[in-house]
Amino acid sequence: MLKKNYIKIARLVLKNYQYCNILDKLNKIIVFLSVVSILSFFPSVTTLALTQTTAEKIHGTEPYLVGENGVIPADLNDVLNFYIIDDKGNKKIYYGNSVLPEGTLTTGFPENMKISDFKIMDGDGFRDDDGDEVALITGYTYSWKDKFDREVKSDELLDPCRAPYKLEIIAENLQLTTKYGIPISKTYENPGLSKTFAIDVQYHTPICYVKPLNMDTNDKNVTDGGHTADFLPDAGFKTSTIASQGRIWPTTAFGGAVFLLLTRDLDKTNDHYTFTVTKGGDVLQVRNGNEFIFRPNLWEDYDPYYNVKPPYQYTIEAKNKDTNEVYEYSFEIEKWAKPDGVYGLWTFDEVKGNCDIVHGSLFSAAELTNSDYNIGPNARFTRALDGTLQGEWGRLPAYENSAWLFGPGKKDKGYYWTSDWTEVFIDNGAQISDRKPKHKYYQVCKIMAK
Repeated sequence: MLKKNYIKIARLVLKNYQYCNILDKLNKIIVFLSVVSILSFFPSVTTLALTQTTAEKIHGTEPYLVGENGVIPADLNDVLNFYIIDDKGNKKIYYGNSVLPEGTLTTGFPENMKISDFKIMDGDGFRDDDGDEVALITGYTYSWKDKFDREVKSDELLDPCRAPYKLEIIAENLQLTTKYGIPISKTYENPGLSKTFAIDVQYHTPICYVKPLNMDTNDKNVTDGGHTADFLPDAGFKTSTIASQGRIWPTTAFGGAVFLLLTRDLDKTNDHYTFTVTKGGDVLQVRNGNEFIFRPNLWEDYDPYYNVKPPYQYTIEAKNKDTNEVYEYSFEIEKWAKPDGVYGLWTFDEVKGNCDIVHGSLFSAAELTNSDYNIGPNARFTRALDGTLQGEWGRLPAYENSAWLFGPGKKDKGYYWTSDWTEVFIDNGAQISDRKPKHKYYQVCKIMAK
């Protein structure tokens, strides 16, 4: 009997112990849930801690290069790239192509685009299998040049007449660095590789430059001169001018003046175009392909004494040999120069009287040249579309078929009278003023075109 009572007591104690143990476990669970509940009010703190801790401990794959369509390239040249956003907002990536060592000609970019619209090596073409973002790309440079091999600034607009542009991307020991993870970077060790793109531009006319026969801008004996932005020393005056507020070259002319019309093809213009003078052809003649001359003897048929003047409006037609497309270049002459190529030297009064007879007048010094009078004999004209003879045509004696005289005498050599008693040297634009009207210099009369 006693044994049975001990057994009952033992069972009761065991049951009470189990009940207490369960309560203890429940208390622990309640405490844990309370902590979690409190932390849930600070999600950014917990997330940041977890992110930093996780990032420090990730051991994944290194970043690597991919080419077009995400394919790993066999040649690193294939990953040198740029991209643009087109007019529809779409992103277009252009990759290098090692098959074309001369460069890939990319046609049709609008001329209102800026150089800065072309984004170079900004992250496209780089991958990380862990999804980590490429944060830094080093070991590459790039440069822009136009077809004249001049550097191009990032804020410049595309100019079809300077195209195709050359975009060169150079990479040496290209390194990719991601934001997180191990390994965090990869370096492609190489002695240097490069890719040159030829960037072409859309155009509404291929006629780009009008090139006078004389292209001089300066020499070692002068202290000024040069040219405005509308004149290129190796191509001539732009047909689309900015510095001259849209004026069209030439605005002055004389018998024997010669110029060339250049398309985007420059010295190969005649390979692709034929030229015809469709307006003013009695005075302006095609001499050789794209070369034109104002008739040297034009004053034999036009006599300003009787108010019979040469036409002032001219149009040249350029026809593409392959497509038969036709483009026009038109201009208007404002002032004609009629130099006396026969009788030589005159006093001021004689020159004034001779010009009055033909209903003309003397050029002012500022109309004949744009050199700085204050500089003196070493002054030089500046090539500019500004209505001056030397600004537009350069060294006037260089036009062999003209009537400009360039005498052998040291004192009178190439100096012409002007209306303000200043004598202008027509070879370089130097000005002198001795205020002695009895001295003799050469004669040129100004005939207004209208």
